[in-house]
Amino acid sequence: VSPAAQGKGVGGMLFSYMLNFLKEQGAKHCFLATDDDCDISFYQHKGLVCKDEAPVKANGQDFGFAYIYAGDL
Repeated sequence: VSPAAQGKGVGGMLFSYMLNFLKEQGAKHCFLATDDDCDISFYQHKGLVCKDEAPVKANGQDFGFAYIYAGDL
């Protein structure tokens, strides 16, 4: 969600739409891959649990962390 739209419920609406779509498709669980450029507290607030994290490195440079989140539908 763009910085101008943050805090206005757009992310929550998109997240709810995604969860409903997955449920309609018969999914029982969801997984999300993200990095620390995103607001990971948003996913935690929505009930997802961080299952793994790892540093991201390329050509000797650090690029922060990558995370895998999971949740039950």
